[in-house]
Amino acid sequence: MSARMKETLPQGLQGREPFYWWYVALEVLIFVELAAALAEVVWPWFSGQAPDAGFLRPGICLVAFATIVLSWKYVKNSNRAAARALQAEIDAAVTP
Repeated sequence: MSARMKETLPQGLQGREPFYWWYVALEVLIFVELAAALAEVVWPWFSGQAPDAGFLRPGICLVAFATIVLSWKYVKNSNRAAARALQAEIDAAVTP
């Protein structure tokens, strides 16, 4: 059970592993897409095209984007820590 949980856990790649640069490019693409979605919501408000619109929707989008960006590193680190803990549990179950 622990082995299956570990295999389904997104652990990330280290610099020496194959496809590391694809992993980095995909991570950058994710943030570019998030920034584009944020720009779509915030741009009319900044350009003055929607003067009657409130700041609620752009504000919520800005807070959500900031939360994602600031917590990304911690989510990756917690996934790696969980993978290490699962591997220790697997090793303990194999070794009597």
